[in-house]
Amino acid sequence: MKLNISFPATGYQKPIEMDDELKLHNFYEKRLATEAAADALGEERKGYVVRTSGGNYKQGFPMKQVNAGMLHPHPKTKPLYARGCRKGYVWGGGARRRKSRVSKSPVSTKLPRKPSNYPENL
Repeated sequence: MKLNISFPATGYQKPIEMDDELKLHNFYEKRLATEAAADALGEERKGYVVRTSGGNYKQGFPMKQVNAGMLHPHPKTKPLYARGCRKGYVWGGGARRRKSRVSKSPVSTKLPRKPSNYPENL
């Protein structure tokens, strides 16, 4: 899974590739815009608190606030996507279609406040 940690106040961005599912355990079943501790992501991120701001699933579908979480224990679920969203194809009459999605995807996170061990040169 790919994580993009950013701090908008300074423009800091750090993409991270994580393969260990145990390190990502505290992100499971979290909704978008909720805060989680990033201590498990490594020693250099100890004390960081991140807020999930969005992302895409592997098949290109956008994460939505109404989904169960950013990582779902059941890898295939079928949310409804309206016309006009990414990967939403045009069907007449405002119809919505159920589309399968697979989690373990790139996720975008933001630091809501400056951590104590934040690099000063950024």
